[in-house]
Amino acid sequence: MYKLAIVDDDPTICNHMSKTVDWNSIGFEVVKTFNDGSQVIDYLQNNPLDCILTDIKMIKVSGLELAKYIYENYPHIKVVLLSGYQEFNYAKESLKYNVCSYLLKPTNVDELTNTFQELYMKLERNRKPAPQKIEHLIKLSKELESYVQKLKVAVNGSNMSSIKQIMAELFDQNDDFDTLKSYMEYIMINILKDYEKSLDSEAAHRFTEEFGLKMASLRNKLSLYHYMIEWFEALLLLIADAMADNASRAIRKAQDYIRNNYSSDLSLITVAGISHLEPKYFSKMFKKVTGQNFIDFVISCRLEKAKKLLVESDKKVNEISTLVGYSSTRFFAKQFNEHYGTTPVKYRKLFRKD
Repeated sequence: MYKLAIVDDDPTICNHMSKTVDWNSIGFEVVKTFNDGSQVIDYLQNNPLDCILTDIKMIKVSGLELAKYIYENYPHIKVVLLSGYQEFNYAKESLKYNVCSYLLKPTNVDELTNTFQELYMKLERNRKPAPQKIEHLIKLSKELESYVQKLKVAVNGSNMSSIKQIMAELFDQNDDFDTLKSYMEYIMINILKDYEKSLDSEAAHRFTEEFGLKMASLRNKLSLYHYMIEWFEALLLLIADAMADNASRAIRKAQDYIRNNYSSDLSLITVAGISHLEPKYFSKMFKKVTGQNFIDFVISCRLEKAKKLLVESDKKVNEISTLVGYSSTRFFAKQFNEHYGTTPVKYRKLFRKD
């Protein structure tokens, strides 16, 4: 939970903003409200903050002056400015102090919520684990790594039943919510690392953002368990979609390879290897993507080329047979007849224009 301070010289506005937005559900805790920037500066001498939502116009220390002070002394603290004036100079000056957002009064709940949801995601992406948290994870690393490896195997096999069993065991052995949450963050990071290269970057980013926001609102062990099951189910779908997309691209490339190399050895194992896919999976995906079995596609490519050579060249049938990848002229003639209902010689006589 990120620590937020709200600053406005009108106590009513301070109170309104602190209570109308459901800050906890988007990952923030309003730890203090102030009526002037000078109070925030005093508070920071002994108290940490992650974010400040402040009005610009105040009597002693304005919001811009506060933003400048934060920029120079506490650059990790994020500042969101509020103003009743649509003044370009205010907005321009705020950019110098790395202000996150510049909002015009009167703001509504949706605008504030959306702004801070985006800010939460930025903070999460830049967050570094506290030393105590790292030490805690190191102590528990053997147990945690065991679960991570089991879960990776289950994810790789798209085995949701196994994932549920592993998660149930992990949750049964740990009652502390914060410890479990640390476990889950570690597990998610390590499992996603294995799929960084294969997942679509935009889809992965949306996936991470959506579940990051949900994670911030969890408050107990049961909600965390259901969240993780939902996370794994969504991850398996994301991986399946990515694998299908990657396989489709590989199959299209395989088709191009076959069309350009029809006279070569085009066994399923050879072309699957060139496509970097396991033969059984390659065969299944080839049928799904093209609507044809692999061998049928190879035969049709070879025979289509043979038809063209019969009509457009003077080459003998046995020469054409060899050129399109057949070692046996008799077998070539047999397949040609099965596909087109006539022999190569008759086809030439029928369609060639001399």
